[in-house]
Amino acid sequence: MESTAKIEIPYVKANGTEVYEISATANSDVVKGLSVPTVKFDSFEKGTGSLSVPVVGTPSAQGEVIFNVTANGKPIGSCKVTVYDEFGGKPGGVDASWNFYEAGISPKGSDYDYSWTSASAHYPGSPLPSNAHKVLTTSGNKKAWLTAECAAATDYTFNPSIQIKGMMLNDYFLAVIPVKNVKPETKIQVEASFGAAGSAAGVFSIEYSSNNAIWNLAGGARDTTIFGQNGKIHYHVASGNTGDTRKQYDKATDPGYKAYTFALTGISPINDGNLYIRLRVSIDVRALPSASAPHIKANAWCDLKGLDVKLIEEK
Repeated sequence: MESTAKIEIPYVKANGTEVYEISATANSDVVKGLSVPTVKFDSFEKGTGSLSVPVVGTPSAQGEVIFNVTANGKPIGSCKVTVYDEFGGKPGGVDASWNFYEAGISPKGSDYDYSWTSASAHYPGSPLPSNAHKVLTTSGNKKAWLTAECAAATDYTFNPSIQIKGMMLNDYFLAVIPVKNVKPETKIQVEASFGAAGSAAGVFSIEYSSNNAIWNLAGGARDTTIFGQNGKIHYHVASGNTGDTRKQYDKATDPGYKAYTFALTGISPINDGNLYIRLRVSIDVRALPSASAPHIKANAWCDLKGLDVKLIEEK
């Protein structure tokens, strides 16, 4: 966006007949593209007043610019201008992926390893994922991270799915994504799939937030009743993902893979902050329920096979 900034220069004790050429040089390690043209002033108010010179050009980035101001070639002072991203500009930072299968990464023993064992690269000292587990992305926004909220976790590992033992109703995987210029009308796509032991959590909903406190249900959720348990879901652990395909993940063939596209309706605009995406256990029903045993069993393994968040570009 073209600059509309101005530098205001106060003066005192003018007699009204002075002539000055005002100029300034811009200095910044980050921001390029701004300058101040030389302006000649030959009409002053007697006594006190101020001169105004424009800052012109289009800044290349956000950041601070120092302008060193001169009058008739002599330094008279400096000022600082801070360039902010124009709110309403293009969203940035949304794309983030956690997919160790696709990346060909074996997390155990790598820098991604936050497993609850002293042999891990980042031993958290506690199985509670929210305390110390912040798994960085395999692609996309390198400042984004994945964790979870799980009140009664008893273990946590990679296989190479991200696995948590003990997920129950209302526990969730949580992606924290630093973004810019995200608005309620911004559209994103979420892709994921889950595996699980047959008695572990079986259904999940996608929810999003701009403050990690007020949550909105993503579009595309289905009203579902399973053995008398009701709720809205986006993902159901496919039966194959409790067995033969549990340790595999190919989006083209995975029986539980789904992609949802939706606008972030209901959020407060995020100029420069975090977008939160969570995958919450939304019904107390296990992956392979039966009439005699429908509910989630404690201390059972639940796997997030992969999670991708993408910005949908408007045409």
